[in-house]
Amino acid sequence: MALLSAPGYIVGSYFHLGQIGAYMTTVIITLLTAYFIIKITEKMNLSKRAGFLAVLIFTLGSCVWAYTVSLSAHTLSALLVAAGFLTYLNIKNTKNNYKELLLLWVLYAVNIFVDYPNLVIMFPIIIAGLLKTFHWKISENKYSLKVPLVILYTMITALLIGGVFVSYNLYNYHKPIVFTNMYNLSPLKTLGIYQEGMKLSNDLFETKNYAK
Repeated sequence: MALLSAPGYIVGSYFHLGQIGAYMTTVIITLLTAYFIIKITEKMNLSKRAGFLAVLIFTLGSCVWAYTVSLSAHTLSALLVAAGFLTYLNIKNTKNNYKELLLLWVLYAVNIFVDYPNLVIMFPIIIAGLLKTFHWKISENKYSLKVPLVILYTMITALLIGGVFVSYNLYNYHKPIVFTNMYNLSPLKTLGIYQEGMKLSNDLFETKNYAK
């Protein structure tokens, strides 16, 4: 989230609204998630009232409301899960599903950059999506199962993203997996925005102390 909010902070800084620009990232992600929720309810043939109620519960009845004034990964996690579930609903047993499976694997793999537990949360969606592509046949008390090769082709994308994640951590932190680097700003040095990152960190720290 820190890297995603950096462009908003830089743009907002030109108007002396750096913090607002940074937090707008969370607002945009929340609005996108609400849109996906509405599309999910439409895909499930639910009424518009049900879609509105689902969005209302998500925005005001969940932890999203509390996280709108922070750079938390939870809002991005909700977006990825909602997008993943919508992609699952678009998978049909009667077609190739290449695009849907490719997107599903990408959404699943991107979670490793956001929050590790998301891999567990989205795992049932992955399994359900793969099962929808299986072709079951029953004839004369015989059962046959055909697994489309497109599953393996699209899975390569997730492995490539995982490789990028490991390479990123090895380059910046000299570890394949990093569990906590909250105050490690070396990636900002790599991107050439170290000073902006330090200023954002100080601004957020001052805001937190002022709130107390």
